Amino acid sequence: MDKYSLIGRMNARFSELEQALAQLHQQIQPLRLLAARVFSLPRNRER
Repeated sequence: MDKYSLIGRMNARFSELEQALAQLHQQIQPLRLLAARVFSLPRNRER
């Protein structure tokens, strides 16, 4: 495989991923953010 061919394919793929990410961003942007809390469960002390 020619390395320039590989570089071209990788560039094309990254462009596709950037476009898909931009499209996803447009879909997510209008959604309302919800407040969330993060907590951790206590450790199980059984042995």
